[in-house]
Amino acid sequence: MTRRPFDGPEKNSRIFPIALAVSTDTGILVGVDGANGKRRNGRRIMGATNFETVSFGRTVAEAYRRARDEARAENGSQDGYSGDIQTTRGYREFRVPDGTDLRKLARDVDRMTSVNEILGDPGYYDEADVAEARDWKAGLPGQYRWRVGQIADVAGDKYGDAVAVQLTGARADEFRARRELAADVRVWVFFGTAAY
Repeated sequence: MTRRPFDGPEKNSRIFPIALAVSTDTGILVGVDGANGKRRNGRRIMGATNFETVSFGRTVAEAYRRARDEARAENGSQDGYSGDIQTTRGYREFRVPDGTDLRKLARDVDRMTSVNEILGDPGYYDEADVAEARDWKAGLPGQYRWRVGQIADVAGDKYGDAVAVQLTGARADEFRARRELAADVRVWVFFGTAAY
């Protein structure tokens, strides 16, 4: 992806399954799932791809509008099938749970997506994979497991909302400094699955 200066959101690679890398802007995991479609309950979800967009504004609504407008300007309308944030219905904001960071949360949401696929159709998968999936899920603390499950459900719906998580700390400060933004401007990471 070509980087160019502009005052809109900064797009990164795709987020979640298959091959993982670390985004230079957010430091969270990004994947390269692509147009092959995601899997859910052992079946492919054709025409789905993952996205991650970093945007800013004084409110999450302002940041979301900025991200959608920039995606529309970059991709055109494409009748709602660009695979980017403009194909989402809206956003759902989540807070990073205490005791974790955005990178760990993204890893766990990715893993929860895979675990839910395996547990949703255990006959399709090897018994060892099913046992490992059950053990991993059972090993998460209850409230955290519930929150990760919620985020995974939102992020995996290609016709639904984008997940919005406020970026804080050094990463947000770096983002603001590179764009010469005021300290009261907030930064959000939007990610999820979109029709492609």
